[in-house]
Amino acid sequence: MIRERAQKLFTAQSDRKKIVKEYEAAIHLSGNSANGASLFRQNCASCHRFRNDGFSVGPDLGALASKAPDVLLLAIFDPNQTVEGRYLNYTALTRSDREVSGILVAETPTSLTLRNANGVEEVILRSDLKEFTSSGLSLMPDGLESALKPQDVADLIAYLTNPPGT
Repeated sequence: MIRERAQKLFTAQSDRKKIVKEYEAAIHLSGNSANGASLFRQNCASCHRFRNDGFSVGPDLGALASKAPDVLLLAIFDPNQTVEGRYLNYTALTRSDREVSGILVAETPTSLTLRNANGVEEVILRSDLKEFTSSGLSLMPDGLESALKPQDVADLIAYLTNPPGT
């Protein structure tokens, strides 16, 4: 069982590295910041804030605005390389077999609070918990490469590093 988990994890990591490599060309393209703003709203704002837009589930992307494009590329396509503990994904399974996932935002002796996409928070009573686990991975989903072409990534990076009107 441990061997299977490790194999899945290392395969996923190598796949992520391959995807990052495939999108490296995007950092050399000229980006359109206005289109990047639209792409941010479509693909990122449900979990990230940037300049008063979006939700505070994952990191505020304003903190990344001064980062180099290759660092942003890695953050977009392989977020587990640098995930902070506060952005790890947790799953709570209740006694009624209801599953709730998100980042852990509050913990008391009697309850846990998880925040999912769009900033929705759910309080789960400890007495109602059947199981509580962490994947050890970022809440940010894999698969953005299916929604973004290299030019889209260049536009998104342009928006994050030089938003319109700045």
